[in-house]
Amino acid sequence: MAACDISGFSGHLAAVGLRHYHWRKPTAAASMVASSASSSTEGGSLEGRRMFVFGMGFVGRYVSTRLRGEGWEVSGTCTSVAKKKELEEMGFNAFVFDASENELAWLTEQKKASMAGVFIINNALDTIINHEALSKYQKMRDSRKYTARVHVADIYQTINASFTIPSTGRVYNVVDDDPAPRAEVFAFAQDLIEERWPGMIKRSVAMDTTDPEMRQDDMKGEKRVSNARLKDLGVSLIHPSYRSGLRSILDSWESPLQ
Repeated sequence: MAACDISGFSGHLAAVGLRHYHWRKPTAAASMVASSASSSTEGGSLEGRRMFVFGMGFVGRYVSTRLRGEGWEVSGTCTSVAKKKELEEMGFNAFVFDASENELAWLTEQKKASMAGVFIINNALDTIINHEALSKYQKMRDSRKYTARVHVADIYQTINASFTIPSTGRVYNVVDDDPAPRAEVFAFAQDLIEERWPGMIKRSVAMDTTDPEMRQDDMKGEKRVSNARLKDLGVSLIHPSYRSGLRSILDSWESPLQ
């Protein structure tokens, strides 16, 4: 997901690992959106404030829904006609985006926010409750000593905070203060579930063994991620650790079958 304020500010926020954006040869509709970037409302009022979101998936919809609630007109991209229809029914202007097209043009990023693993979607609680087997990639993540995470609510407040500062071209790592091994996070999630619904957990899915060669390859690229620049934005994390994030998710559930 990336958000671009097109009402007089051309900064971009990259999310979930995106670094550069490609766009198909503009259609009439897409050109119209791009041309509105130069228009702005005097006095900084909410009237006429428009946001274009590249990638309206889970995080993109979360952010878009809240921006619209604050008076923004939100448009964005999706990957299929079915998703376009769904987004339009939600009140968004949607465009199907295909990054595999040959006729592409570069869009320049002026501001980036790199996101880590996002809480709420595919979190440890879901995996444990649904007794899901770990994928190859998840098993590779098990071998990492540190994994960075972030709650979707903190992604949203970071994006909001970025609107208040000039575009600098700096990269902001949007992660919590407590990177931790996946096994540690799963153990905590299991304790939370067992405390609330005793006897529900049949087996642990967090401790599946990882192939030694896979573990060695994955460890080569392991890095800890600093969120120090978030302080420059004045961001105070709502969920500074995975403990707070997982508790907030579990507290929002009325039953384990969410």
